[in-house]
Amino acid sequence: MAEEAAPAPAPPERVETVDLSEEAESEPEAPAPAPLEVHKAWTRLTHKYRWPILALTALSWALAPLAPGLLRECSNAVTAAPGSPSKRANRAIARAFPASSKAATLVVLAEGPLLASYEEWCGFERALAASIQTEHASFLKAPLASYCLLADRNLTYLAANFVSPEAAQFVITYDASRGQAATSKFVAYVEDKAQSLKPHHYKVGATGFDAFARASVEGERKDLSAVDEVSVPLALLVMALTLACVPLLVLPVVNMLTATIIEFVVVRLLAKSMTIAPFVPSIMLTVTLAISFDYSLFVCSRYLEARRAGVSNEARVDAVNRGAGRTIVVSGSTLIACFLGLLCFPNNILRGVGAAVAVGLACAVLVNLLVSPALLHVCGERLCRAQDVVVRKVLTYVRRSTDEDYVPLSPSRPKQRNPFRFLSDLVWRDSKYAVAALCIVVAVTMPACTRATHLRTVADPVMVAPSPSEPQKTLDRLGKTFGAGAVAPYTVLFEGPFTDAAITEADAFLTALGEPYAGPTSLNGTLLSVSDYASCVFSSSDWCLSLKALYATSVTKSAFRATVSLRANPYSNRGLKWLKKARKKCTSGIYINGPAAGLSDVVDALYASFPRVVGATLGVVFVLLSLSFKSVLVAARSVLCLALTLSFAFGCCVLIYQDHRLSIDFLTTRTADRGVSWLPPLFFFSIVVGVGL
Repeated sequence: MAEEAAPAPAPPERVETVDLSEEAESEPEAPAPAPLEVHKAWTRLTHKYRWPILALTALSWALAPLAPGLLRECSNAVTAAPGSPSKRANRAIARAFPASSKAATLVVLAEGPLLASYEEWCGFERALAASIQTEHASFLKAPLASYCLLADRNLTYLAANFVSPEAAQFVITYDASRGQAATSKFVAYVEDKAQSLKPHHYKVGATGFDAFARASVEGERKDLSAVDEVSVPLALLVMALTLACVPLLVLPVVNMLTATIIEFVVVRLLAKSMTIAPFVPSIMLTVTLAISFDYSLFVCSRYLEARRAGVSNEARVDAVNRGAGRTIVVSGSTLIACFLGLLCFPNNILRGVGAAVAVGLACAVLVNLLVSPALLHVCGERLCRAQDVVVRKVLTYVRRSTDEDYVPLSPSRPKQRNPFRFLSDLVWRDSKYAVAALCIVVAVTMPACTRATHLRTVADPVMVAPSPSEPQKTLDRLGKTFGAGAVAPYTVLFEGPFTDAAITEADAFLTALGEPYAGPTSLNGTLLSVSDYASCVFSSSDWCLSLKALYATSVTKSAFRATVSLRANPYSNRGLKWLKKARKKCTSGIYINGPAAGLSDVVDALYASFPRVVGATLGVVFVLLSLSFKSVLVAARSVLCLALTLSFAFGCCVLIYQDHRLSIDFLTTRTADRGVSWLPPLFFFSIVVGVGL
């Protein structure tokens, strides 16, 4: 008996051994529930502080009157690329002619019977000049120039450049460093005053870089109104049809309003230290709306699924945070990283785009992670029950039956056969179908992908304004009379003393450029010399007065300059080709600069750094996806799919806007040059990468 009793304790020992081994085996799996604890903690946090969160949301709406101020802070000012030829030319011109730095040109074109109504025409120019000098004298960087104003000062030889048989130009050189709001106000004043003072049978218009910027801001206001009137109701309708629960639309509306107000106020403060272009608010609002509706759809779908399962309201919110919350965090952080990649570009406008859109995305992510759970805690069940009650009453009335005959729609929804889900499951189950699908996609997209590398850019400010805008119409008419180069003339600086040898050399250089020019080397085609200027020191003839005025504005002790006005648009491909040829002719001590030259250098610098930014962005995306999915293969597959998507998107852009394969008016460029505006492809890359993930 004693021998039989000895092994009796053995079974408990085995049980303990099994229990210990199970615990030992389960210990490595203990960290697995950690992500669940995060979403549970977040659910408890949003439930505990649900009322403070909703109170802060309501208080943020009080900032709504400050949001439109962002449009007044926008600016189109483009800083010169570091180390570029225009940067060096800017410094040289600023040293020789400090007063001419940061100057811009606005041209007022008057068309009408000038010769038949000389007094009426000159009266218009004198009245416009008096008004500008009275109201905005501090804005002017040089005397106002027009035929009548110069003729009144007996500068008739200089005045001849400002008139033709059917048109006259009124040139305003002003300070462009006052900020976009002040500059836009000045341009608006000139345009309105010119329209109010013009003779009734005259056609008057203003054009210039800042005139296009003002037209762009006005177009932004119309675009934002169109988003409010068309896009938002359409998105709400689609979401209502998808969810089949109209009361839950309160979530996307509240999220959208809150995120939009906060982002506009924050970016308005950001605009005081960064350049925010006029088109940025439209992009920011569009991205925020898309993200807010997308994330709200995730949240509402998960909530309704949990409600059909019959769990408590807090468990539904926990299911939302477990499923949709992780998706929002991963998707939002990836999008933010993509747009922050724009900060790597050596350009103030693209940095402003990246910072502004990243702020908007961060606001949308935070609002959806905080406000949505708080709203669901407070009124999620009430909203769903409200629809159940309404539907019950409607169907009871239609069927003329009792309430007991009605089964609520939202708790249970019969599964419907989804063809897209069927195809997706088929591809995932069988590798043969996956390879076939891949081959079909590559075959369909390849014709467009091969055109992606043929993208040509256009640096014309016409592309940033609505079409057809008044500045564009005026520029077209100006090009037919005086040449479009009058709106953005080039300055050619010659360093060195003003001697006969320097005059001869400079005049030969200007003549070789092959475009109309004005400067101290010639006047109305007459080659000048130092003796010509010396002979006019004590003379007051019209010729000598013109020479003195020319000398006073063009010659210093260390340098002299000439102005070249191209016949073609300086921003066009023809104008930029002329610039490259002219720069090749420049020797030591000769500099060429102008608004188009600065913009051309910026575009060249941006596209030179574009491959590096693409590589860095895709590298960051690869790392984020590898960490999120804990799989290098998934990340590599996603990056390859993004590369295919980008190639297809850029190829379609070339086929439509550059090759004009589609004969649709609104899908064509607005300039004579075939190409794509230089700015969209750069941030279009970030949008495609972010949305594609």
